[in-house]
Amino acid sequence: MNEVHRTIVFFDGECLLCNRTLLWIVRNEKSQKMVFAPLKGIQAQMLLEEYDTLPDSIIVHDGMNILTKSHAILHICKEMGGIWNIIHVIMKIIPKSISDILYDIIAKNRYAWFGTTQECLLKNGPHNNRCLD
Repeated sequence: MNEVHRTIVFFDGECLLCNRTLLWIVRNEKSQKMVFAPLKGIQAQMLLEEYDTLPDSIIVHDGMNILTKSHAILHICKEMGGIWNIIHVIMKIIPKSISDILYDIIAKNRYAWFGTTQECLLKNGPHNNRCLD
């Protein structure tokens, strides 16, 4: 990545909720600082290989740190800009232990509740240049 620092959002490429969330992010973010890569892709293997206990849903690499669960979601809101900065500040009031429990419930049930897909929905649209793998 020889561009100015960008946040990498790693996602479960088979999860329809994750895919739809990425589409929503690219349509609503102000900064376009984020790029996206599947957890089973080359970028994930290179940048996340040293971590043994990462979740299999959304993980954020902000250039220096790995953020997971609710912290990853908070960072995405912050990076989106606009009103999402305000939502980021409001969401930070919720204790991490509680927001992570909510995150875990959704992550555990995401396939049953939202379904799966065989291909990244972002790669097939006008924002495919934002995919790393």
